Amino acid sequence: MKILIANDYNSYGGAEYVAHEQVKLLKAAGAEVGFLTFDPSLKAGKIDAGRYNIKVSEKKLVNGFNKLFFSPSIYFKFRHILKRFNPDVVIIHCFARSPIAQYLAVEDYKSLQIVHDYFFICPKFNCMKPDGTVCHGCKSENCVVNGCRYGSSRTKLIIYALHARSIVPVRKRCVDRFVTPSEMLQKKLIEYGYDAELLSNPFKCASARKNMDRNLDFFYAGRINDDKGIFRLIEAFAIFNKGRNCKLVVAGGFSRGNFEKRFNSLLKKYDWIDYRGSLRQSEVQDLMRHSRFVCVPAMGMENYPTVVLEAFASGTVPIGSDRGGVKELLSDDRGIRFNVLDKTDIADKLRMAYLMPEGIYDRMVAAGHKYLKTHNDPDEYAGKLMKMCRELTDKHR
Repeated sequence: MKILIANDYNSYGGAEYVAHEQVKLLKAAGAEVGFLTFDPSLKAGKIDAGRYNIKVSEKKLVNGFNKLFFSPSIYFKFRHILKRFNPDVVIIHCFARSPIAQYLAVEDYKSLQIVHDYFFICPKFNCMKPDGTVCHGCKSENCVVNGCRYGSSRTKLIIYALHARSIVPVRKRCVDRFVTPSEMLQKKLIEYGYDAELLSNPFKCASARKNMDRNLDFFYAGRINDDKGIFRLIEAFAIFNKGRNCKLVVAGGFSRGNFEKRFNSLLKKYDWIDYRGSLRQSEVQDLMRHSRFVCVPAMGMENYPTVVLEAFASGTVPIGSDRGGVKELLSDDRGIRFNVLDKTDIADKLRMAYLMPEGIYDRMVAAGHKYLKTHNDPDEYAGKLMKMCRELTDKHR
């Protein structure tokens, strides 16, 4: 079977991690696999065997036009690669470069899409109202009435909200199956008219950590912006750390906006923030293995955060917000949850973690490992995904 995996970026976050894992796992399962990106940072054309890139423009106006309207250039380049590779199935991850052109290009092919975020539900991706409370999506909420903004612009939000609605019929017409790793998002997608199926992301579970020094108390890994909740975490950490000398190790790059300036001011204010910069995944996982706790203070609705799976695999305990995929993964005593809107509650849960008896800590670590083994086994994932692809080709014979 020939399978083409398509995604906007080559490397960025969880979606890209899963896409690359799919390439390896499906090849090991006997499929011939191609990988296509729409990445402005890579060269155009064929990069190596089965590896292609459509280099999209980084110019603001061109990029904005492509996102909102049909891009003939992206469409015909995509069609050319599809005809050249001739896949039996196209596995789609994120299509946001020119979604109308990207979806229409695969209309004649069997396809399934892995849904990695809440964009199908919310044009801002995060299902969060301006006051930080959870939004139920544009089907039951009014973005304008709620006062939502895209960045700092209400006009841009209205444009993207209308655009998100215009994509829906094209997406539903061109994609045969939708798959998501999160039970919570699956329910939302079904509510929004998508026949979504559940398939947890693959993640290898190594042996439980032994003899690690755990010399780092608290660790945060992720983008530095408001949606990820890092600034709220720091405010709460300042409350918790009074009279203590704990360190908060932070690793991650800055999103667009004034986030770097805000973070640097906090670095000057608090000497207990240990900023390590933007690190490779292997470096992040190494820091996790030396940390007692991994903080996931997401404000926005996360789907199935890889950072929690990394924490499970590294033998540490995650502490995270009581919403979205973080709540789902930390249920059943696999971690500690807090109300991300309540700094006092966050500080209390940090204190609870800091004083946690070793026996309870070890039980949480074991629960995280058990979850990975029962939900995220890579070989089982590959078998289920191959089965979905075969069902697609059998259905269309």
